[in-house]
Amino acid sequence: MRLAPEVMLTAREQAELSELARPGSGDERLGQRARIVLLAGQGLQNKEIAAQLNIGRVRVARWRERFLRLRCAGIESDMPRRAPAPRVVALTRKKDVATRVGEKSGETVPRAARPGGESLWDELTALKRERILQEASRLFYERGYAQTSVDAIAERVGATKPFVYSHFGSKIDLLVEVCERSNREASGAAERALSGAGSPRERFAGFMLEFTDVVLRLHQHVAIYFRDQSNLPPEAALRIDEMRKAISTRLTLLLAEGERVGEFQVGDTRMAALVIAGMSSFAFAWYREDGRLKRHEVAERIAQMALKLVSPSGT
Repeated sequence: MRLAPEVMLTAREQAELSELARPGSGDERLGQRARIVLLAGQGLQNKEIAAQLNIGRVRVARWRERFLRLRCAGIESDMPRRAPAPRVVALTRKKDVATRVGEKSGETVPRAARPGGESLWDELTALKRERILQEASRLFYERGYAQTSVDAIAERVGATKPFVYSHFGSKIDLLVEVCERSNREASGAAERALSGAGSPRERFAGFMLEFTDVVLRLHQHVAIYFRDQSNLPPEAALRIDEMRKAISTRLTLLLAEGERVGEFQVGDTRMAALVIAGMSSFAFAWYREDGRLKRHEVAERIAQMALKLVSPSGT
């Protein structure tokens, strides 16, 4: 049985999702998504969550993947809709409920609605894209980008090459998404931690935990980026570079703030920011999922080491 990707929640995410999931807290769609993620964080599989919440398994998989990719920001907005298909497509089941007619007939019938406003079409599309991306990233990690063909990706997915191309226009589009995903999630984790409440020391500890957790959880994606970034189109490479610079800039400002209030002693804050971010970023090179320490334990120890580096002597 294929297991769903593991969801690990930080204390801050747990609190935020619990508030969103509380009955009567506001948007019911958002509350349901939060409940999906909370149950996933407890180790439940998609089938179990679907049964407990009385919703479709595809929907559960979609919001699990969305959270893993974008964290809390990912469940707070709907996925972009695909343009309607121009050809005739019919959904029939004996005297069935839904038929979508294409433009030829001149009739327009909405796609079958799903609770929460999304269509089954959107959910299936997101699920298919994620499956392709997962298999492509595994192959890129195992063989390298240049040595991986679209044929190999299609074979690993159990589909055809046209199926892959119907969701990603080219192999380079897959590489861009793999590389941008890890950097986008790392950037989001850094932004949440560094812009949150608390003292510089508390925010720094939060940054190290969240940032390192992303690097470890997506260590294959991070490895692919560092190894195959030379294959990225210039515009994609620039976007990623800007994300990484933004993290370094925010961390530099936090270290400077900590020095002003006497919580840190680092001297060259810009160099310290690069060294500290590198501690976490390059953990992909040695981290193993079946290693001696669990992922959260590795993140906690790296955070403790980083705190020692920035703390004043004797503290």
